[in-house]
Amino acid sequence: GRPQDRAGRGPASGGAAHTRPTHTQEGPKPTQQPLVLLPAGARATAQGSPAPARTHAPALPAAPREQDTTPGALAASSHAPQAMAGGRRGPAARLRELIRDAADKNVLSTASFFAEKLLCMPERTPGDVYTMAQLHYQQRMFRRALLTLQQVPGWTEYSRFRLLAAQCLLECKEF
Repeated sequence: GRPQDRAGRGPASGGAAHTRPTHTQEGPKPTQQPLVLLPAGARATAQGSPAPARTHAPALPAAPREQDTTPGALAASSHAPQAMAGGRRGPAARLRELIRDAADKNVLSTASFFAEKLLCMPERTPGDVYTMAQLHYQQRMFRRALLTLQQVPGWTEYSRFRLLAAQCLLECKEF
């Protein structure tokens, strides 16, 4: 018979079944051009050289939006201007912005976390307490929302506080 390889398969001469595939030569690799950093507003052309920056007309001011009723917007409506001397904002203003952003993205647990931090600060306002209560209400924590509203002395003077309290009591079936 025919000689076999060590594994006992086929001819030992390395027939067609046991040959390694030959590697084909690849074509020339594309040359890589060096990375060129362009100034802001400049764009590169097909040859890689910077093209002159286009000048744009100044942006038009945004159209006025309807009144926003998200928790953060309701809280922001009762605050003093957030800008401080030098254009810097304080930590309470930054927290309000985080709360508003998280509530707008419907990440209510994150918004509640930041709202709790804001309520521990001396700069808290009744609007901050209302925002926290509204976040609790949206998370279906009705009793907690009611207790949060009651933290504000004279809370029954605010119509939005009374409305949210009534909604909480209805949900708890304690009317």
